[in-house]
Amino acid sequence: MTTDERLDKLTERHEALTEHVEILTADVRHLTAEVRELAGE
Repeated sequence: MTTDERLDKLTERHEALTEHVEILTADVRHLTAEVRELAGE
């Protein structure tokens, strides 16, 4: 595997991880809002 191929693979993994973190952050915000609503805040 060449250096360029490794960098491409790392870039792909980084982008995928970034996307997953964004999705998780949105999920946590949504769940936090629901918990606050249920708690009457």
